[in-house]
Amino acid sequence: MDKGLLDREQIKAVELAVLQDKRSFRNGYSPQEDIRSILPEYGWKRTVANTVFSALEEAAFLALEAQKLPHRLTGFAHYGLKEVSGKENLEVITEKEHTLALLCTHESEADYSLGHLLRHEGIPRGHTIAGSNLITNKKDGSYHGLLKLVFDADSILKLERDLESIGVDRNRSSNYTLTFNRLFGQIHTMGGNTFGYPSGTRTRTNEDWGKIGDKKYFGMLLRAQEDSDKPIYAIPITVTYDRVFNASNLVGQNVTGIKKQDAEELSSLTLPLLKYSYFSPVYLHVGRPLNISEYLGTHGHQKRAQPALIQDFNEELIKGIYATPTSFAASALKSFMPFDGSVADLAEEVKKTAEIMSDDPNTLRYSRIAVLSSMIAGNDHVSQHDLVMAIHERLALAHARGILMPAIISHASASEVLKLAEKRGALLDFARYDSERSEWSARDGMLTLYYAGAIDKRIEQALHST
Repeated sequence: MDKGLLDREQIKAVELAVLQDKRSFRNGYSPQEDIRSILPEYGWKRTVANTVFSALEEAAFLALEAQKLPHRLTGFAHYGLKEVSGKENLEVITEKEHTLALLCTHESEADYSLGHLLRHEGIPRGHTIAGSNLITNKKDGSYHGLLKLVFDADSILKLERDLESIGVDRNRSSNYTLTFNRLFGQIHTMGGNTFGYPSGTRTRTNEDWGKIGDKKYFGMLLRAQEDSDKPIYAIPITVTYDRVFNASNLVGQNVTGIKKQDAEELSSLTLPLLKYSYFSPVYLHVGRPLNISEYLGTHGHQKRAQPALIQDFNEELIKGIYATPTSFAASALKSFMPFDGSVADLAEEVKKTAEIMSDDPNTLRYSRIAVLSSMIAGNDHVSQHDLVMAIHERLALAHARGILMPAIISHASASEVLKLAEKRGALLDFARYDSERSEWSARDGMLTLYYAGAIDKRIEQALHST
C-alpha cells in the first residue's frame, strides 16, 4: 500500500469509528446509509483493475519521461510539456508522524487525470472522498463498470450521494455533510492523507482566485486536527492549463445554469480526456505547507484560526498560478474591452439581453452566448502592434516579479507568445484575426474574461506584494 493510503482493515476501522462517534448522529439520523458502499472493491476485479491501471500508469510515466527528454538534452521545450514546481516546499515537513491534506484547485474534468503526474513527480498520495453518483447509472442504480474500476484502483472512498434529495432536503444535506466531516477526520486520525478540492466544484469563472478557501472545508480540516494527535499539513496545489478542457461548456453554465455531473456525462468524456491529457500542457505548483496545529496553537480555537488559514492558503494558491501564452493574450485583449466586470457580471448581462430578445437564457446555445457576450463586452478591433505591446507589458512584469511561466515562453518575446497562443493555445476560441487589417477582435467575451481571470489575479497580487 502506498504511503499515505490506508489499507482495507484501516478503512474498515475508519468506517466503524464514524458509526460509533456520537457526533455522527443528529435528529435520529445514522450515517450508516451514507457509508454503506465506502470500501473500494478488494476481490479479483480489483486485482485485475490494479494490474491494468499499473501498466497504463507505467506507460504514462514513460510518456512523461519521453516528453522531458528533448528539454533535458537540448533545452528545447515543446508545447505539450507538463511541468511541476514547488516540490521542494514539502521538505520543510520534519515530523516523522504527520498527515497531509492535498488541496487542489478544480479547473475542469481534466483534473481527474492528474494523479499519474503527481505520482510521477513524487507527490504523496491521499484518499479522495467522492459521491457515488459520479459512477452510478441513473436508470437502474448500477455502477458504471469503467468508472468504478478507476475509483477502486485509485482508492477513492465513496459516499452515497443522491443529489436530488440532498438538494431539496436540508436535513439530508446537513447529515451528508456531517458524515463527510467525520470520515475526513477519521482518515487523518488513522494516519492517512486526503486529496480534495476546497472550491467544491469546477470553476466556471476562473476569477475566484483568492476566494477559493471554502469555510466549510477548512472548518472540517481544523476540527480534524483537534481530534488528531498527528500534525496535519494543508498542501496548496495550483493547477494551470493553457487551454482548459471543455471550457465553453463550463463558462456557458454561468448563463444556462450550473449542471451537476453524473456517471453518464463522465463516461462520455473518457476518450476525449485521455487524448487531451496526453497532448495538452498542464502546470502544477506545490505551495508552502500550512501546519494546521500551529494555526490552532496561535489562535486557540478553530473559528478564530479559520480566517488566517484561509487567507494564507489563498495567497499560496495565487502565487502558484502560471502565466501561459493564452492567459497573456486574453489579459491583453481584455484590457482593450470597455466592459469592466467579471465573467459572472457579463453572464447576467447576457441573460438580460437574451430576455429582451425573447430568448430563454436556460436554453441558449453556446454560439449564441458567445455572440451576445462579445457584443456586450465590446469587440472593438485592436491592432496587432497594440496587442503585442500589451502582452509585452505583462511579460516584462512577470519576469520582474517572479511570476511562474512555462519553459516554452520563459525566453520568448511578446510576438512569439502571441503566435503560440494563436497556433497552439486557445486564443482563436475567443478572438478572431483580420489579416487584411492586421487587427484582432473578441468573438467571445465570456471566454476572453475567463482565460484572463487567473493571470490578472496573479498580476494584481504581484503588484501589491512587497
